[in-house]
Order: sequence, then structure tokens, then C-alpha cells
Amino acid sequence: MKQAQVDLYICGHDHHLELIDGQPRFLISGAGSDPVPPLLPHAKTLFPSETSRQLGFAVVELDAGSMTIRFFDGEGKAISKPFTFPPLATQAKSRSFGSLCTLQHPR
Repeated sequence: MKQAQVDLYICGHDHHLELIDGQPRFLISGAGSDPVPPLLPHAKTLFPSETSRQLGFAVVELDAGSMTIRFFDGEGKAISKPFTFPPLATQAKSRSFGSLCTLQHPR
């Protein structure tokens, strides 16, 4: 994924909400149902900042120059600040998010 300059890996099987910094960043958004096991943040965890057992979901917004991720509880109330990032590859070459979106669903 580093070689392909992937900006974000999204998964949802684990029953929690988490954003992990790295190359790529990892977004886990699978806390739409019980049970939600306790999540213990580690050094690269951007969200949550403390131990959490929160039902909810994540929203990812993309535009040509940035990616914003925000977490919401089961009622739709924001439970995090917006996390906004430029494309990871902007340091190496000019690139926008417009051509980067590829979604795959297992068959």
C-alpha cells in the first residue's frame, strides 16, 4: 500500500471506531451494533484519545485537496473533531483525492 501511495484503508469488521495514523492511515468503523469491546488507544491512535466503548459511525469527506474524517454516535451527534489531511503523496508529487477513490466489496 505504501508503494501505491494509498492514503486511507477503510475496514469495518471490528466492532469499534478508530483512526490510526500512518502510511496509509487506517479507519475502522464497525461500531454500529453490540457488543462494542473496549478499545485501548496506542501511540498512533488519533481517535479515540481514551478507552472507549462507543456505538457509532464515521463519515469521510473527500475533495481535490483534502480528506476529512469525523466520528458520530448512534444518534448522529458528533463525538470527535474533524480530522483533515492532505493527500499523503503531496510531498512527492502533486496529486488530488479526485482520482484516488476506489471502493471494493468482497463478492
